[in-house]
Amino acid sequence: MKIADLTPTHYQKIINALSEQDISKRTVEIIHTTLSNAMNKAVSLEIIMKNPCSRVTIPDKTINKIKEDDDLVYLTKDEVFRFLEAAIQDNWKYYILFKTLIDTGLRKGEALALQIQDLDFSSSKIKIYKTLNYDVNQIEKMFGPPKTETSYRKVLINNDLSTLLSKHLIKQKEIKLKLADRYHSETNLVFDRGDGLPFAKSTLQRSFNRICKNAGISKHITIHGLRHTHAVLLLESGASLKEVQERLGHKSIQTAADVYVQVSKVLEVRSVDNYSKYMDYEQKKYEIK
Repeated sequence: MKIADLTPTHYQKIINALSEQDISKRTVEIIHTTLSNAMNKAVSLEIIMKNPCSRVTIPDKTINKIKEDDDLVYLTKDEVFRFLEAAIQDNWKYYILFKTLIDTGLRKGEALALQIQDLDFSSSKIKIYKTLNYDVNQIEKMFGPPKTETSYRKVLINNDLSTLLSKHLIKQKEIKLKLADRYHSETNLVFDRGDGLPFAKSTLQRSFNRICKNAGISKHITIHGLRHTHAVLLLESGASLKEVQERLGHKSIQTAADVYVQVSKVLEVRSVDNYSKYMDYEQKKYEIK
């Protein structure tokens, strides 16, 4: 491939492919640094105008890896209600973000990268095609591609969340008018810290921990656990693993099965029990002749 033909999107795919191999993240970082330095040299020689490696995000394959069954931490249905009640009492901006994560299963970076134009209220869908580069305030460097090819998707939202998001945008407009030039409207973010700029990781986790404590939830759970929560509740409500895979943007149905294996075991027993009840075998007496 000619250097001039290398695009940020293609380079991100290369890095994603490397990250999925049996090599360390540090090795991928060294490869990336080497290539990026070469591209910087190409820019200085005026072979290309921009470095296509400058906005790459190196995936951490350990983030979503569940090592043991008991590592899958999520909120139960009752805990979700308690959590959301505590969240709305704490602060609306945290409530609407966490409510969105619970109701959609989006990755945190996917949700924080949402811009107003990504919300399609006419079809009740959210368009996912980017993720947020944390703690970056320059809008041209703020967004990167999602984790995998299957992460590009449109997620259907229910009427309740659609109404709440509409209400949130109205509140946001009021804040924009009040802050005027002090509000960073150029980001066009759906979820922001109050001035148009994205939340910091530490701020979000502290607020999440505080809300969990106020809700009486003592289990050790991170914000990513809300993604697991959505998947588990989907499965419990009757969704198939295939539906969960597509909605959450997992690379394959096997990935979904590996992550939610312990839930699958519970549902397998339930499905057999439901089958027996449906067939009503207990009421039928068959005698061997």
